[in-house]
Amino acid sequence: MPINTFLQVNSGQWLTSRTIYMPQSEEIYWQQSELRIRSSKTPKGTRNLERKIRLSVIHNLVSNRCTDISYFLDHNEYNILTDNIHVQKLYNAFSFLNKKNHLSSIYQVNDLTVFDKLWLVNPNLRLNISVIHKNDVCISIAFSSDIKIA
Repeated sequence: MPINTFLQVNSGQWLTSRTIYMPQSEEIYWQQSELRIRSSKTPKGTRNLERKIRLSVIHNLVSNRCTDISYFLDHNEYNILTDNIHVQKLYNAFSFLNKKNHLSSIYQVNDLTVFDKLWLVNPNLRLNISVIHKNDVCISIAFSSDIKIA
């Protein structure tokens, strides 16, 4: 499945239940929230001239229970739509695998390495596993299930 199709299928409003385990302290956290995912079109003239696709994710915390996420397949740093909003550029990914209904990535954020897997079980159910390492030591494991509500 092409990445743009996969992201389009994931668009919508999701109810998320996430469990986070911190192995060093043996603490477990649980969080329920809403997540809105939508495609963001870049304005004319700001398309990246490189042929390599760059995926960026924009996080905008609406409240402590709801997050808006927008994605760009051709975002560049000069895009005026993203001023004052955190943009996570995933083109620094070490590995990126896209199979049918499955997305897997490994990327670096400062001294953290994030292993992320997302399965689209059906159009209304997603499962996600994230593992975060710091200096080659696992510091967090998270599992979430998302149910599409709109």
